[in-house]
Amino acid sequence: MEVLNHILLIDADDASNLITRIMLKKASVAEHIHTTRNGEEAITLLSHTNIVFPDLILLEINMPVMDGFEFLSYWKKNNFTGKSRIVIYTYSARTEDISYMCQYKDVVGYLEKPINNTQITKLINLVHNHSNYTQDSNTDIQRIYL
Repeated sequence: MEVLNHILLIDADDASNLITRIMLKKASVAEHIHTTRNGEEAITLLSHTNIVFPDLILLEINMPVMDGFEFLSYWKKNNFTGKSRIVIYTYSARTEDISYMCQYKDVVGYLEKPINNTQITKLINLVHNHSNYTQDSNTDIQRIYL
């Protein structure tokens, strides 16, 4: 499996962040893994001139300060489109939320927490080869299946 340069995890849930970071590090899929607790912190990180945009952003929908919806709106308004692949990474199973977020060009998938090794492999393959996702015929949402 190819290694990504940089993954950014945007999630307010400290326990989920810890588990996800451990799983990603154990799988040796990225040189750098950064974590921010909301969209505003992520924008601050990405706004530094010396930061390289991540290959992959794992984005939670429900966060305080700036949620996933607001982050994607800012992402699009500030011409960040095309700089990273974004996967919605959430406990939320609200189809309407996920459908809305998947309308953004850089959102390439949806992944339910918690992450496991099979999902990690599919996730990295998705980033390297955008055609490695399957289409959910019921909701027309791109998903990474277990």
